[in-house]
Amino acid sequence: MPNRDQILANIGEALAQINGSLRYHTALASIGTTLATYDELGTSQIPWVGYWPTEGSPPPVGYPFGDEMHVLEVQLLGVVSATVDTRSARLAELETDIRTALYADRSRGGWAIDTQVASAPVTDEGDPDKGGMNANRATLGMTVRCTFFPDDP
Repeated sequence: MPNRDQILANIGEALAQINGSLRYHTALASIGTTLATYDELGTSQIPWVGYWPTEGSPPPVGYPFGDEMHVLEVQLLGVVSATVDTRSARLAELETDIRTALYADRSRGGWAIDTQVASAPVTDEGDPDKGGMNANRATLGMTVRCTFFPDDP
């Protein structure tokens, strides 16, 4: 399996650790590897975090010794149950849990050089209540950047 796939698999394993234990505030009900909309997520699937590679990552950086450092950008989207009054707290907890899980091993099991959150989190906490079947849900989006050498064993 190529390093890129190993890194993605490790991200999924790290997210699976968000289980509401002493270390985490949130216990994820499900994890996805593609974008899911509100309409596709049932109540039993929330809290949910999805992750997938972004369409464009920065170009590789060449090194004098002939190797290239690659950058894999991964988009994460989290959905939690929250009222208008609890959105900020629930989204902050989810963000903290995601960072804790991903930063526990920034080398992604030895397949990456480093893992960093590359963007400020984007949330819908300032939006009015959506109402209907999507009421009491809040979302968090962020981009994670993993640098790696594709030929490293």
